[in-house]
Amino acid sequence: MIVLLPGCVGITDEPTALPTEEAAASPTWVTASLPTSPSPTATVTPSPAAATPAPTATATPTATALPPTATPTNTSTATPIPTATASPTPTATPRPPTATPLPIRPGQLWPTPDAAQATDHYWLARPFGPEAYQIAAATYLYGSTAKGKLRVHHGVDIPNPQGTEVLAVAPASVLFAGSDVEVAIGATLDFYGQLIVLLLDQTYRDQPLYVLYGHLSAIYVTQGDRVETGQPIGAVGMTGIAMGPHLHLEVRLGGNSYESTRSPGLWLEPWPGRGTIAGRLLDAEGRTLPEASVLIYRAEDAEHPWRVVPVYADDPGIHPDDEWGENFLLADVPAGHYRLAARVDGRVVGREVVVEAGKTTFVDLSSGGEGGR
Repeated sequence: MIVLLPGCVGITDEPTALPTEEAAASPTWVTASLPTSPSPTATVTPSPAAATPAPTATATPTATALPPTATPTNTSTATPIPTATASPTPTATPRPPTATPLPIRPGQLWPTPDAAQATDHYWLARPFGPEAYQIAAATYLYGSTAKGKLRVHHGVDIPNPQGTEVLAVAPASVLFAGSDVEVAIGATLDFYGQLIVLLLDQTYRDQPLYVLYGHLSAIYVTQGDRVETGQPIGAVGMTGIAMGPHLHLEVRLGGNSYESTRSPGLWLEPWPGRGTIAGRLLDAEGRTLPEASVLIYRAEDAEHPWRVVPVYADDPGIHPDDEWGENFLLADVPAGHYRLAARVDGRVVGREVVVEAGKTTFVDLSSGGEGGR
């Protein structure tokens, strides 16, 4: 029996071979074109020094959430993410997939807005100063379950040491600041522990936009306060249901509800030198394939998957972006050439893509899909 853990935790990537019955079949690679509209750039103001916040009691045992590449021990020595350089055009042929697939049951009919008409909306600045670790855990992405081990994730987790300051991502008012011990703001009481919910000044398609910061060790603002981009508002912790210090960041659209989330990866401005891969994987009937795997290969290594990205799980709180209509996404991808592969309707589908810094590259891996942009 598998026990689904409810909390947030960073997990190490374990790329695997592409699930497919067609051991001798290689994907047909199709080059995806680039988007044409640049995304706006938000400015993050470096956080000033602040008094050390008082510690808050934790709800779970301590476990490190830092990925293998993140080794900071405090905010003054953490290494910033370097700017990536685009990879050269690939020449190698990916190794044919050989693994035996697990059966995947089609899910719900999925909305398919025209990605060719979509525009980026990177309205949110980074929630940390440049000295902190910046990249969300790649193995517990929005809409995923960490291979069935955890509850469906309604946000992203960015690991940093206890006490690292978190910053306001946009001009906003503080809708909530405190504990969820007595009022459920997540799946259960005491789910996010100490948390902040911001109501942004800017609306999207006449809908209110909210950003939630969970598992904090300290809160520097109170309900009703006004905050500006880059203002320190709290500190990283592991209160509520969490394993290891990290920030759980959640985007909610239309209402401050656990059932109204969107992927933060399409709202947070990409880290310099990085962009976003968003895509759809649907069967011939237009149904999503919950938690099927999309493998991403670096151009220079056609034999070993760089990332394994799951299709969103079926969950009432998980929704595609209104512009892009994606059901899988990987943010903060270093600019360069990549190859994507997945199995759908008994065959392997592959696409070549070029990720450009600061932009979204959309990829259609569905049956009959026409590639990407």
